Amino acid sequence: MVIDANQPVAAFALYNNVDKNSGDEACWAGISAVTPGTGGTASYTYFVPYYNTTAGYFTSLALRNSNATNTATVTVAAYTDAGAAVALDASFTGFTVDPSGQWADVLSVPAGEGWIEVTSDQPLTGLAWVGMLDGIMARIMADISLIGELGATRVVPHVANTAVVDGGWTTIANICNPHPTATDVTITYFSAAGASSYSTTVSIPANGSVSKNLGDFIPDTGRGSVVIDANQPVAAFALYNNVDKNSGDEACWAGISAVAP
Repeated sequence: MVIDANQPVAAFALYNNVDKNSGDEACWAGISAVTPGTGGTASYTYFVPYYNTTAGYFTSLALRNSNATNTATVTVAAYTDAGAAVALDASFTGFTVDPSGQWADVLSVPAGEGWIEVTSDQPLTGLAWVGMLDGIMARIMADISLIGELGATRVVPHVANTAVVDGGWTTIANICNPHPTATDVTITYFSAAGASSYSTTVSIPANGSVSKNLGDFIPDTGRGSVVIDANQPVAAFALYNNVDKNSGDEACWAGISAVAP
């Protein structure tokens, strides 16, 4: 979908399963409306900093060709969190997307966690869904926008690490390192008042990724934000969920983009 307006606007889409938009079977995902890519180079590279295909989970990828004239030739690659290349089905290599067309598929990788790289000869927009399955049906999903620009500093504008009766909330920062050498990353938590009392540093292996739960290094502090600083540019995303209810009927997830400050 393309939104054209005679004055600048902001937009967002809510994606849900028809006839199941309430109750235990409801499944929603928020999709950001983004600026279309533009031409000017012969190759474009994009990143999705997290996928999960372990038992009971799935990851899907959707891409749109921003060029209204030329067909895009696209290849999707995946890497484990340890940095090993993952063998994808041949259909993920060199496939085409029509001018202004769209492609979507479920990621066909062995069970595990890692990150995704997308290369194209035309500019793209897109996103991934990471979701939980109820049998063969998606039950909850969190969306991750396709990232076209890496950064040495990224901000997650809302996080929580709370413990309350019947659960609470926590946040997992997911960061990928698309470089042939290890990257050191410092994750700093800022309280709602702006205090930065807690931080941790992790090393991400070459072509690897990391998922860091804030509860591993900060106490029950309520809400705030996180700043990610790296010695090489990275892509990042946060998964926000209710503690002790990250599976089953009461599960609740949200995907939060890590953005430039």
